[in-house]
Amino acid sequence: MRASEEALLSKGERNIRKLHYLISRIFLSFYDLRLQRLHSFMFLTNDANKHPLSDSEGKGNHVWMAAEIQLRFPVFIVEFEQPVEDEGDDFTYRRTVLLARGDDVLRLISTLVPQTSLKSVALMTPASEGAGSICRIDQLTAIWEAEDPFDSHLKYKIFSKLDGSHHVDSLMSISAYDLQDWRQLSLLPTAN
Repeated sequence: MRASEEALLSKGERNIRKLHYLISRIFLSFYDLRLQRLHSFMFLTNDANKHPLSDSEGKGNHVWMAAEIQLRFPVFIVEFEQPVEDEGDDFTYRRTVLLARGDDVLRLISTLVPQTSLKSVALMTPASEGAGSICRIDQLTAIWEAEDPFDSHLKYKIFSKLDGSHHVDSLMSISAYDLQDWRQLSLLPTAN
């Protein structure tokens, strides 16, 4: 709700709205904790799908021929280019990484070395029932942080989409327009 609409509400209506909000937050906080445990992973792999040359990628790296992706929740797609020098030949290597949380996107962006070029960040969301597709992909243009209107200690990451809409990185249904004191964290390049 925008400030001009809030001013029109009576004090009683604001108190009722705030009480309803707080009750729903208590319920959703418990629900959110359960969902976060489910959302903490993105892929399910099976050893039968491990590529025969998987060990050639170096310690701790694995190559898979198949992986099950968990599309019940939004997934961030980050694309960047890294310079590679191979026996005197210089070229760039384009990488695409899928991340489960907005904080992971910010962490990845902050750890890119200066020679690495961030190309784009997109949001893949599950399609609604009967949409005829598996998912929807939206180009992202900026990352913001904003406060909860009733508890300034609660901060949310907001991702601006190319079409002008927003995604709040929370498993609870919170509208970006209800949040206050927006602060830009990152401006994102759009895909070429």
